[in-house]
Amino acid sequence: MESVLRRRTDSNAEKEDEPTETPPTRSTEYWLDDGDIILQVETTQFRLGKTMLAMHSSVFRDLFTLPIPIDEPMIDNCAVVVLSGDTAQDWTLFLRALFPKFYLSEVPSLELLAAMLRLSKKYDFPLFRADCTGSEWTNFTTAANQYAEQLLACLVREMGLPSLLPLSYCYIICDQQGEAMAKVLDPTNTSVDATDRFACLLGYPKLLKLQFTTMLAWLDFKAGSAIIPTQTCEQPA
Repeated sequence: MESVLRRRTDSNAEKEDEPTETPPTRSTEYWLDDGDIILQVETTQFRLGKTMLAMHSSVFRDLFTLPIPIDEPMIDNCAVVVLSGDTAQDWTLFLRALFPKFYLSEVPSLELLAAMLRLSKKYDFPLFRADCTGSEWTNFTTAANQYAEQLLACLVREMGLPSLLPLSYCYIICDQQGEAMAKVLDPTNTSVDATDRFACLLGYPKLLKLQFTTMLAWLDFKAGSAIIPTQTCEQPA
């Protein structure tokens, strides 16, 4: 009897040592009363409409054509789809773009751009991905080039967008404060790929030379010619 009690005690102790699963919670922003599908990301559940998701995503469009198993657990008569490998933060940000409450005229944040790139690639939202890699990318990098090093390390290579690498390199090298370039050249910064570091080292003197032969060409003093105005000045003062 003692041995049986001991085994039960040990078993109970093992159960107590096991981490308890956090119960899922409903999203405070995206739990739509007329939603007919629930997406669970980590421990957050989003109740959304199939029509909107299927309209923009071929992955969800194909998913919703599959029959629902008889023993499938339901919540409020809605099937629950668990999305592995995503974060609730990414989905919250992405849904703000999918269901905008106001016109998004401001430059997107780094987090929003990253979420849109990740999820639009994984679930095939072509319009969102095209927007992110086009005008939104240009507007973002132009207004917030202090994030160029982070974009280079976290987004461009992660999303498989090599065509955007030259623009990222340019903003790193041309950073007037030199902070982005310093981060890239820092050998302790493991977030920067060695290929990117080498490319910036090669590009820096080339862009510097280009600057002196174009924008600052008027500083190239030659014997017998005045610096200001230059011989090519069409409207001297």
